[in-house]
Amino acid sequence: PHGQLAPSSCLDDCTLLDKIARNVGWLKREPRKLTPMRFVRGVICAVANADASLRLLATSIGMQADDLTVSKQALWERMNIESAELFKSLLGKILARMSGCEGTVPSMPSVGRIIVQDSTLLPMAGHLTEIFPATSNQHDQAGAGLKLHALIDLMTGAAIDLSLTRYHRSDQSASPDILPHVRKGDLVIRDLGYFKAAVFCEIMDRGAYFLSRHSLASVVSSVVGEEVGERIDLLKHLRKHAPNVGDVVDIDVAIGGDNRRPKVLCRLVARRVPEEVIARRLRKVREKEKKWNKRYTKGYLALQGWEIYITNLPREEADVAKVAGLYRLRWRIETVFKALKSLAHASAITAHKSNPAHVITMIYA
Repeated sequence: PHGQLAPSSCLDDCTLLDKIARNVGWLKREPRKLTPMRFVRGVICAVANADASLRLLATSIGMQADDLTVSKQALWERMNIESAELFKSLLGKILARMSGCEGTVPSMPSVGRIIVQDSTLLPMAGHLTEIFPATSNQHDQAGAGLKLHALIDLMTGAAIDLSLTRYHRSDQSASPDILPHVRKGDLVIRDLGYFKAAVFCEIMDRGAYFLSRHSLASVVSSVVGEEVGERIDLLKHLRKHAPNVGDVVDIDVAIGGDNRRPKVLCRLVARRVPEEVIARRLRKVREKEKKWNKRYTKGYLALQGWEIYITNLPREEADVAKVAGLYRLRWRIETVFKALKSLAHASAITAHKSNPAHVITMIYA
């Protein structure tokens, strides 16, 4: 119903909806019955009811006008690549108008945008396995699925990029995808799964900043001036300089590097965490060991006693406390994904048996 739309919603703007529909190719001529607004509202109504069926969709569209009757066959034909692009564009427009982060993100003179990147898995109906194959191993059966990748600017709430990729494409493989979107003054915050020294180097080359948890498998070397020194025994260093809860370390280090690329010069920031946090982390590690039948080293287990980050943010703008606070902002994208799956019924929508374009359209809706 009209009264349930958010104020100034683009879903209430016929001119804008028609323009977007024409731009993506969904609307090619003046519609007699199925206007972009009726189509968009009908699809969103179906999603809100956790039902992706064409039957419900036809009913919800028909309820918008007394003289409107739309067949399932007609809707099947309109559920195509263009309809997916229509909803992808609308989602970007809606996110761009949401500025709920204003006043809650720390301001830094040299940072223009704070970009978070993450992905979430979307299992799909089994009959789509050949089109959207998912991984299969001893823990998971073969099936169908997609992965939704998102880049969000926390300063404005705008979606910089939204894309659906293969289910089994790892975050490591997707790590360089952000580079075309990075510009001078950006701060990129990403999960450990995207950790790639070569990508950090590229971000720095663009005059931008990065913030990531440190990969405990990555070699860390000392830096004196601009010269790379010897390898640091990180556990020994942290035990010596940050032995108690709340103790911090903030040192210049070098990571990565090979024959083709120099090492990345950055800061390593660490803070000793409370015993209850360590216990919680160790429980999760033991769960992983049991699930994946692997063993972590004693050194890896001991390093769970600190939260460890790497960044190239200048110290005068981001001390240890601000670095930790900035990284926690990454969880906002996790909240978006949680809402997608739980409140917007993504799990029910993606499991629906239909053609691929129909399912992708509903995902964006």
